Amino acid sequence: MARGRVWGVLIALVLLMISVLVNRNPSRDVFTGALGPFPAAFAPGAPVAPDHVVRRTTDEWALAHGLSLRWTGFGMTAVNLRTGKEYWRYERREPKDAVMEFKVSERTAVVGHHDGRLVGIDLRTGKLL
Repeated sequence: MARGRVWGVLIALVLLMISVLVNRNPSRDVFTGALGPFPAAFAPGAPVAPDHVVRRTTDEWALAHGLSLRWTGFGMTAVNLRTGKEYWRYERREPKDAVMEFKVSERTAVVGHHDGRLVGIDLRTGKLL
């Protein structure tokens, strides 16, 4: 009888350890997803500026369609330019995994972290690709 209890306790401990190890490294990424309809672009093409107008910006933000994409230090935020409201947000939970760089294409935002991980995000849905 005592032998059965010992085995039961051992099995319970092994299952508990497996549970702890499996849940020890949950995903460190936070995605809010799209919060509303995808914003329309302001015009069919880029605006034409006179030759004497020069605008230089940092790599901390980008414009794509009707979204302003801004680097937040821990991820990026997409803001609907028409409403000024957050469209979607992506960030890492751990401060040591700060964003090193991000680039934006026609449909995708790519975020590079200091740990070497690249994350692709769909601009329309705000979901991981």
